[in-house]
Amino acid sequence: MKPLYRVLACLLLAAPVAAAAPRSEMDEVLAQICSTQHLRIHCASAQLQAEQTRDLSVRYQALAGPAQDILGLSALNRDCTALLSSAADLRRNLRKAGLDTTGFEDAAESIHKSLLGLSQRTIALMLADLGRDLAKLERAAKKVDDPFLFPLDRAAWAKRFGTQGGHILNRLKTLSLAIDDMGDPADAAVIELRGTANGCAVRLAGLRDRLIAGDGSRGLPALGWDLSALVKSYSAPARAMDRKVSGDMPHLAEVGFAAGREASLAAQFPAFQPPHDPRARMAGSILDVPRVPPSVPPISAEPTRSWRPEFGMQIKALHRAGISVTAGDPAGRAGLVHTQYGDDTCSIVSQQQILVSYGVIPRGACQTLEDRLRSEALASGFYKEGTPSAYSGDLLLSHGLVITKLTAASPAQLEAAAKKGKMLLVGVDPGILWQDKDWLGAGHDVVITGVEYLGLNGKVLGYYINDSGTRPPSRGKFIPVGQFLKAWKKLDSQFIEVQ
Repeated sequence: MKPLYRVLACLLLAAPVAAAAPRSEMDEVLAQICSTQHLRIHCASAQLQAEQTRDLSVRYQALAGPAQDILGLSALNRDCTALLSSAADLRRNLRKAGLDTTGFEDAAESIHKSLLGLSQRTIALMLADLGRDLAKLERAAKKVDDPFLFPLDRAAWAKRFGTQGGHILNRLKTLSLAIDDMGDPADAAVIELRGTANGCAVRLAGLRDRLIAGDGSRGLPALGWDLSALVKSYSAPARAMDRKVSGDMPHLAEVGFAAGREASLAAQFPAFQPPHDPRARMAGSILDVPRVPPSVPPISAEPTRSWRPEFGMQIKALHRAGISVTAGDPAGRAGLVHTQYGDDTCSIVSQQQILVSYGVIPRGACQTLEDRLRSEALASGFYKEGTPSAYSGDLLLSHGLVITKLTAASPAQLEAAAKKGKMLLVGVDPGILWQDKDWLGAGHDVVITGVEYLGLNGKVLGYYINDSGTRPPSRGKFIPVGQFLKAWKKLDSQFIEVQ
C-alpha cells in the first residue's frame, strides 16, 4: 500500500492544470515600459492608457446590447478619439528608445473600428425613425394646398406643425452631433450617414418652402425659419438648398443625397427616440429657430471709428470706377474681430464674430466673450488644444443657429456662398495666407466678410477676411483670389455658412 503523500502527489500530477490567461500585446508593452529603468518615466501614463482602454472595452460591450444609448455612444466616441491621440503621443515619446508601442494603438484602433460600426447602425436606425416622422408631416402638409381650409384652421395647423417640427429639429441636432463625434468627416461611414441626414433636412426645407409659397394668397402666418442648413453637406451643391419649390418636393438625386435609405430601414426596424443632446440649445417649436438677420451692416464693436477695407491700389481703382462690385459688408463687419487671446482659439473667435452679428450673444468685452465661448466649447468637447475640423461650426449650432458645412467644396461653391453677402467661416493654411513658411501646414479659421468681383462677368478678384490670428487683427483685409484659394485648398476646402 502506497503512503498517503505519494497518492496525493500522483493525483496532483495527473490533474489537468488550468492554463494562465495569455497576456495581450498591450500588457506586454506595459510590462516592458515599467520594468525598464530609463523608461519608467512613462510608466504612469502607459498604465493610465491601459486602464482607459479596458474601460472603453467594457463600456462598448454595455452599449452593444439591444438598448441603444445615442448620448452614451457619442461620449464613447469622443473618449476613443482622445485615447487614439494619447496612444500616438506615447508612441512618439518612446520611438527614440527603440520600443514598439503599437500594441496600445492597435487596442484603441480595434475599439474605434467596432464603435464606427455600432454608431453607423444606431444612427441609421434613428435617422430611419426621423424619416418616418417626416413622411407623416409631408402628408399633413397637403392640407395647406386645400383652398377651402379656413385661415384659423391654417394657423392652428401651423402651430401644431411648429411643435412637431421642433421635436424633429432637436432629434436632428442630436444625430448631427453624434455623426461629428464619430471622428474623421471624410470617413466613408460618416459620409453615408451625413448624406442620409442631409436628405432629411432637404425634405424639411421643402415643407417650409411649400408653406411660405402659400403665405400671401392663403393667409398662412409667416414662418421665419430655415431648416435646409441644419445639415453639414460634404459635396452637395448649395443650389438645392435655395431652390424655390412650386409645389413639388425637391429631387434628392440632384444634390447627391442618399434618397430613400431611411425609408427602407424604417420598414425593417423599430423606432428609436434619441434624447436631446445637452450640447445644443433645445427648441420648443421650429418657429423659434433664429433667422438670418436683416441685410443691414451689424453694429461695429467700435461704432465711432470708420473702418475701411484693406485692399491694394489696383482693386481700389477698379472699385471706384464701378468696374468691380463688393458683395457683403467688409467695412461694417470689421469691428467684430479682435486679436485672439489664446494661441489656438481662432475658431472660437471666428464663431464669436458670427454669433455677435446675429444677435445671439450680446456685445461685450472681447476677452470675456472669448473665454466664455472657449469654456462652452471645452465642456461640449468641441475644443481641445484647438478646434478639430469635425467640430468646426458646432458652437454656432449649440447656440441655436443652423449651418451648412461643406468639406472638399469647389471654388465655385465658395464663390456662390460669398456672393450672397453672408459671413462664412473657413479653414485655411496660415503659412500660405500670411506668406510665412514657419506656419505652413497648420490649421487656422478666419471669417470671410465680403468678396470683390468684376461686374461684367462675375469673375472673383479676391475675398475680404477678418483674421484674429494677426496683431493687430486683419479687419476686412483683401486677399487676392489665387492666394486665398491656395490657402483654403490646403485645409480640406471647407467652409460653413449660416442660413
